[in-house]
Amino acid sequence: MSVSIAAPSRHANAIAAATFDNLEALDAEYGKHAPIFSNRGYDYGLEELEPEDIIAPELLDGNPWYVRGALAVLCGRGKSGKSTLLMHDAAKLSAKGYRVLIVQREDAKAVVASRLVAMGADLARVRCFQKTVDIKDTRAEINFDSSDVDAIINVAEQYKPDFIVVDPLHGLAQGDLNKQSSADCIPPLLAMCQRLNCVCVGALHPGKEPRHVESAISGSQQWSDKARSYIYLETSPDDPNTAVAQQVLNSYGPTMNRMIRFKVVTMRDARGTEFTTRIVDSSEPTEQTAQEYLDAKNIMAADPVDPDEKPEIADWLYETIHDLGNHAFARTVQERAKAKKYTPAMLRSAYRDASVKQTRQARRGGRSILYLTDADAYCPADRQKLKGGMTFEDLAREWGGTQ
Repeated sequence: MSVSIAAPSRHANAIAAATFDNLEALDAEYGKHAPIFSNRGYDYGLEELEPEDIIAPELLDGNPWYVRGALAVLCGRGKSGKSTLLMHDAAKLSAKGYRVLIVQREDAKAVVASRLVAMGADLARVRCFQKTVDIKDTRAEINFDSSDVDAIINVAEQYKPDFIVVDPLHGLAQGDLNKQSSADCIPPLLAMCQRLNCVCVGALHPGKEPRHVESAISGSQQWSDKARSYIYLETSPDDPNTAVAQQVLNSYGPTMNRMIRFKVVTMRDARGTEFTTRIVDSSEPTEQTAQEYLDAKNIMAADPVDPDEKPEIADWLYETIHDLGNHAFARTVQERAKAKKYTPAMLRSAYRDASVKQTRQARRGGRSILYLTDADAYCPADRQKLKGGMTFEDLAREWGGTQ
């Protein structure tokens, strides 16, 4: 077999062809990893793949969302909690000894610092990217933009972080978001992750009225296609402090969703002044999906309900679920509602008035369940469990189903 390659040269247009009768001769001439020629400051060559090159993907702190050497993106509506969730993960990682670099322009430093501290961060292991300029004899900080990709990479090369947050990642977009070139910042960021063996995660906004988690990201699909992990965050239609972060894509293994619960806590600043900040109260694996929340919101938006109808629907919904044992499969209730000419949107709008919430059975592949949150509706045995610390959702998730 004959292998043709280019002879060493500093100019691509002056490369002469050379032929080696076998691979041994090729390796003897250049070595298994040596460059064959250089051009415009780059070295080009052939690299042999060997069995010892096969290494399993390394998860940062065991989290399937974050694979070292890869880029992840988190998409969600404004005020859904994207930045808070990323600060939560940054805080937990720093507390475990990992280095964190935060590149953000959404919040003031005081907000970032307060959230990190409230969620247990080790600030000694956190750094924030800073861009400053002289304005009228004053050193002023300004926001990063698409021209700062190289600067961010250079700073990261010096600091060598394990976890990098870019919020928003669209802040590095070049021109029109609908053009594929807008995501040209991702390849160099991905190459940086591979060199530093770190994780870079960027926050992205969804398009107007998203309908599917797979295509929710605004602008060109390149933003999600070039990432190795894509997570979509959607809040519950019933409770803005509850959300599901669904891992839509994981190029390296199974996906994992997380149920996120937010809360507001009171803190004191260095002067003793009290203020409040929003944090992640809990983050647990779940079988529930963000798509379920998104579907419910889309249905409600498409089929508005007359407020005068709510009490009647709420009474029917409460009695129906109570008659079924305080827990019912969502599909069962929807089928019974058809006879009353109640649409899914009408039912969803009545949840709060009927003291009803929705969850999914704890087992893998479990079905969606509606359950009552009125303790008086439950039997003495269940009320005792509630007094002992179980929640209404705990009872519902353990319910095996009888319909």
